[in-house]
Amino acid sequence: MCSTLELSSIIAKQLPNIDQHLTNYIIGVLTCDTFDSVDEITDAIGEVLKSCCGDYETDAGNDDQIEALCGQLFDAININESQTNGSDSSKQRLLAPVHLGSMVSRLDDSATDWKSIWTQGREKETQVDSKKLAKAEAKIKQKIDKRDGNTDAFKQTIINSC
Repeated sequence: MCSTLELSSIIAKQLPNIDQHLTNYIIGVLTCDTFDSVDEITDAIGEVLKSCCGDYETDAGNDDQIEALCGQLFDAININESQTNGSDSSKQRLLAPVHLGSMVSRLDDSATDWKSIWTQGREKETQVDSKKLAKAEAKIKQKIDKRDGNTDAFKQTIINSC
């Protein structure tokens, strides 16, 4: 990425009357995003630059000046990026879209024996002591019956548990 001083000097050469806050904003936009073309830079900061170029409404020559400035900024950014990355070989674009669903159908049956936490069942089921579970359920039933005032059922469960 181009240094902010370099970008600032390019902007100051083309637009000497630009406010420092606008320059900082433009540099922030240029450094926070990756631009693939001059048109993307023009879309991102073109309107801000046009507002700095004299009469915004009537001067049609501003468009050419803005386009040239955006081209210089794009070249400055890309020259420094190609120097830091070495070459464009680190970025590769796919020739065609990848459809993962079609790749799954090509897997042979021998590849299905691989272990995955999502596809394998539970190895060991939890084991609960049925006597303890019955006692716990009886206690809960007693508490509910006692709370509801059902004393006959309460007496019956006490007799059964002894």
